[in-house]
Amino acid sequence: MHLFSGPYNASVESTSALSLNTWWHLSFVFERNSMYLYKNGVLLAARTSVPQARNIIRNKSFIGKGNWGGDEDFIGVMDDLRIYHKALTANEIMQVMYEQD
Repeated sequence: MHLFSGPYNASVESTSALSLNTWWHLSFVFERNSMYLYKNGVLLAARTSVPQARNIIRNKSFIGKGNWGGDEDFIGVMDDLRIYHKALTANEIMQVMYEQD
């Protein structure tokens, strides 16, 4: 899994594989100058000292698709996709993961 924050080539990656035909709870968190990657509520990778983006072009911010032609698009299904106005803590991620509809 790879979470990229351009244009500074800042990324956080995990070698943890996602098996086919299985639902996963994935969380990507940006908090100030840090990025965190969670799978099923467990922190897999983190990166600190990430420069904050100064100019964000909203028509070039994608989920599951890269900004550049050579990037692979996400192939799969996403369900219950959420974007929060704040960075969730590890405890909050666990609460969201186990909440019932």
